[in-house]
Amino acid sequence: MVYLFDEYSLDSDLRELRRGPDIISVEPQVFDLLIFLIHNRGRVVSKDDLLAKVWNRRIVSDSTLSSRITAVRHAVGDSGTKQRLIRTIARKGFRFVGVVQEQVLPGDEAATKPILLAKPDETKSLASTRPGSAERRQLTIMVCNVVETAALSARLDPEELCEIVDEFYGCIRAVVKQHGGYLAKYTDDGVVAYFGYPQAHEDDAERAVRTGLAATNAIRELGSKRFAEPLQARVGVATGLVLVGNSIGADPASKDGVVGETPYVAARLQGLGDPGEVVISVSTRELVGNLFDYREFGTRRSTGTAEPIAASVVLGESALASRFEALRPRRNQLIGREEELKLLLRRWNQAKAEEARVILICGEPGIGKSHLVAAFQDAIRAEPHTCMRYFCSPHRIQTALHPVITQLEHAAGFTAGDGDNAKLDKLERLLALSSQDLGKDVALFAELLSVSTADRYGALSLSAQRRKELLLESFVAQLVGLAALQPVVMVLEDPHWIDPTTRELFDIIVDRIRDLPVLLIMTYRPDFSPPWLGQSHVTALTINRLGRRENAALIKQVAGGKDLPSPLREQIITRTDGIPLFIEEMTKSVLESGILREESGAYVLDGPLPVVAVPSTLQGSLIARLDRIAPARVVVQTSAALGREFRYAVLKAVTSLPHTELETLLDQLVTSELVHRRGDAPHSVYAFKHALVQDAAYETIPKSRRPSIHGRIAEVLEQQFPDIAEHHPDVLAYHCAEAGLAEKAIDFSIKAAHMAVERSAGVEALAQVETAMTLLPRVSAESERQQLDGRLHVALGDALVMTKGFASPEVMSTLSRARQLLDETDHPIESLRALCGLFNYYLMRSESPACLDLTAQLLKRPLDRPAANVIHYLAGTAHLHLGNFRKTIHHLETALSLYEEDVCGSVAFVAGYHLRSFTLIWLALGYLYSGSLKRAAETISAAVQDARSRSHPFTLVSALLALARFRIHTHDVKGAIDATEEGLAIATEHRSPYHVSRANVLRAVNIVARGRAEEGITLMEHALVAHRNTGANFQSSYNLSCLAEAHARAGKIARAVELADQAVAEVSRTGERWWEAEAQRSRGEILLTAAPSHHAEAERCFKNALACAKGQEAKLWELYAAQSLASLWLAQGRNDEARELLAPVYAAFADGFDTADLKLAKAMLDQLVRPASRVLRRSGSGAVKRGQ
Repeated sequence: MVYLFDEYSLDSDLRELRRGPDIISVEPQVFDLLIFLIHNRGRVVSKDDLLAKVWNRRIVSDSTLSSRITAVRHAVGDSGTKQRLIRTIARKGFRFVGVVQEQVLPGDEAATKPILLAKPDETKSLASTRPGSAERRQLTIMVCNVVETAALSARLDPEELCEIVDEFYGCIRAVVKQHGGYLAKYTDDGVVAYFGYPQAHEDDAERAVRTGLAATNAIRELGSKRFAEPLQARVGVATGLVLVGNSIGADPASKDGVVGETPYVAARLQGLGDPGEVVISVSTRELVGNLFDYREFGTRRSTGTAEPIAASVVLGESALASRFEALRPRRNQLIGREEELKLLLRRWNQAKAEEARVILICGEPGIGKSHLVAAFQDAIRAEPHTCMRYFCSPHRIQTALHPVITQLEHAAGFTAGDGDNAKLDKLERLLALSSQDLGKDVALFAELLSVSTADRYGALSLSAQRRKELLLESFVAQLVGLAALQPVVMVLEDPHWIDPTTRELFDIIVDRIRDLPVLLIMTYRPDFSPPWLGQSHVTALTINRLGRRENAALIKQVAGGKDLPSPLREQIITRTDGIPLFIEEMTKSVLESGILREESGAYVLDGPLPVVAVPSTLQGSLIARLDRIAPARVVVQTSAALGREFRYAVLKAVTSLPHTELETLLDQLVTSELVHRRGDAPHSVYAFKHALVQDAAYETIPKSRRPSIHGRIAEVLEQQFPDIAEHHPDVLAYHCAEAGLAEKAIDFSIKAAHMAVERSAGVEALAQVETAMTLLPRVSAESERQQLDGRLHVALGDALVMTKGFASPEVMSTLSRARQLLDETDHPIESLRALCGLFNYYLMRSESPACLDLTAQLLKRPLDRPAANVIHYLAGTAHLHLGNFRKTIHHLETALSLYEEDVCGSVAFVAGYHLRSFTLIWLALGYLYSGSLKRAAETISAAVQDARSRSHPFTLVSALLALARFRIHTHDVKGAIDATEEGLAIATEHRSPYHVSRANVLRAVNIVARGRAEEGITLMEHALVAHRNTGANFQSSYNLSCLAEAHARAGKIARAVELADQAVAEVSRTGERWWEAEAQRSRGEILLTAAPSHHAEAERCFKNALACAKGQEAKLWELYAAQSLASLWLAQGRNDEARELLAPVYAAFADGFDTADLKLAKAMLDQLVRPASRVLRRSGSGAVKRGQ
């Protein structure tokens, strides 16, 4: 029903409110309130009415009710002041006063009320044993019509015709019932039967075909026996997706109507066939495989239709006895069952030594029991043995000895054209191999096989009981005779469908074969309890699900040896739960879906990654499991909408079912092994045993009902389970998106992405953002859409930092766009995140002047404590890299004093790493360069400790690499190696290209320091290429100096000088002066190594370094420059100048005298009173060496 009022239209079925063509986003409860007011627009609705119908009689405050009424008014452009549509009646309630027109859509005449999920007065329908509303189903439909009824009616008396029609309907009714179908509709000259509704079976398509064959035969026999008139029927069978259930279709009184293409296809096929034929669709043929023999029907057009239709005519049941071989003619290589196969082969070797063995193989459907047996038979094919295979059938449970009959017919080689004499000849040849009394045995088995012995053998005058006893004894005797000739392998498939007489026979066989060379293998499902367990020669083998590696291998095998895209492969692995049949069918479904294309020997996606639907080949078996617990149907559907795992308390809140009733229904699910349960109610948690069972249950829900279900779930989670909303915002995002609440879905997606970034899960964060961006077009208000777009760009920038590195150009463009879109006043945190992301972008590219520009204006503004903490951190970091160490310490100490966990927690990760940890990292380096060595060591230690406490891998890896650089600066090689290796391991584990490249640069420096210069050069050059490939060029002058010193160590002086020049030039290019003094000093050391004649240029480098360090108040760099210059002067005999230079620099240090650097300076000062023939020098790399 659609209600039209003012500029609005409200669709109660689709649960949509529109203003013109635009959909208005409305929360489920607000929608329920609006539609209740519209339904009752002829009267005043009291508060009690609203609480009863909308709030399920829960206690609700006046403020809550008032806010919901306000929300309703806002949704329809009304207000408390205007009261144009919804009027408040003082002390009485509310009334909808707008003019409403009702528009009934075709097929919706009965729809006069909205569907509100799980209100208390609907509890009874939730527990109904039959679908209370329409469902999406894969259905096989059989249409059976009597041929030429019009001609019959013209020739026959009405009473005679009535008798024929009654007999026909009775006959068809019996056949359909026998095969588990549902007779849905009587037509003028036939019937329509459903297979798959209201009770599904795993073999519904097969049942429908068998019903069609049986029906045509039964009608033919009915005509020949009861009437003078010939009677024949035509049958059409089709399978496909339909909407089926109450009040479907044009007839509101129809209980089990069907909407979809399938019924029309079945009717068309019935009309195309000849009298007595069963014609089936391509989709049905795919499901029944080679269970039947066919004649290709070709492609034909039926009367009144333009589209041709492809079909097959079913000739009858095929000669294949094995359901496994009939349904799966192409067998893949066995994967993941090596140990089970070895066990079968060991038991076979024992059986050949006349120690009979029985193996009972148990496993759920599709787990690979028959495949394992087939692989075993392949493995022993070359060995002499007799193989006897018996197959139980779900359609022959009441047929005595059916497995034995089909085995004998197959072993004897019966064919469809054989007469009785030919069959007797073949039977004699078969039994002659092992029979002691051929005449008696042939007579017994011929009778079993319905072969007339005519005059060749006398009739056996025996009671039924004695005949059965002799038959079983003869069969065992035949087995003994065959075993005397060579070892025997017996296979009994599917004894969960065994008939009583065959079971009796195998009871005897298990007992009688103990001393025979016989291996008996039985395969069965867990719901069967074999009576043979516990005997000494019986082994029980349970087949478990495949592991992850085997899953991937099977997927690749089904794909013809080609790799599938990783996300798609992961989806298949996750949803198929290690069941080979599920894996094979889902993979084949994907390959046939058209979503892939081949490229360079592998498959790639040809578009966005979809959620792969449950394959039609699995639909029947999955839905059959659900239909076995029909009373819990809606509970199962609601649980499926909740997810694979769901809490009891959440399900109870969503359904509003009483505790006792819900517990009873859930107990049925647990007993049926559809779900597993952990804990006791109300704290219990349930999980679907198979992901595909959950998917199948969800797919039965009509699409029109899904938004209301998800809306109800989202409402319950948000209002009653704040822990889920807080810790699992991705769950709320999903349900809001499915409910059509785009704004809320995007908001929760942003929270989920932030949470993923904080856990260093960049790929997951990226997926959350990309999904949310697809929802933006659903947001109608432009201003709201712009702000959500801006917030999503911030989240996208954070995710790109994780996946592509801080310096990726995509990060810069994304975050620049975010700053353009965002209103800083409304979204201060996101604005800071965008600012920090851009800051990191410039920092990682050695563009620190741009970093400082970002903070300059913000430092002049009044800022709250969290924002001030962030801005001072950024300013301090920029000043550090610009060489302004005093300002560095000022800003970072200010940031550290401002940071409090409770106050600044909201901005702790705005930069993509933990702010306090990084404040300590840069502050430690600022202290170090300024010469506060003890304080620096304490601070860097505190930084690493703080990073370890944050459970954030990228914060920790950055702290460790900073510690490594700290150790390199202070010439602690062992400490540098330890920190580098730990950081590299974390970066590699979390697949961060940027951090891996930085770690390898430092690792190369350590290798050079250990004396392996060539190895270090190779690693460093590769690492720098990888580093630049991320878009980064972090601390570029430092990197060039390290590479120059490595070449100098390797004796490649010319290249070393070239790189040293580049390092100095890079300082000027970037403006990053933190390394300027060391770049000059390192160049001077390399020049001295190149040739003594360069001492004047080297001295200028050392003096430049000294002047730079003094200007920056960088005492550590000043010490290093003074040591290098003093060493040069000592070599030149200028002892007094050297002492006057080094002594005040050394004296300026207040602590750290136990460090290697100050010990070296002290040793040099001590030398100044000795002869200068042997002096200490510092090389460019920081190593100590003796020189002249």
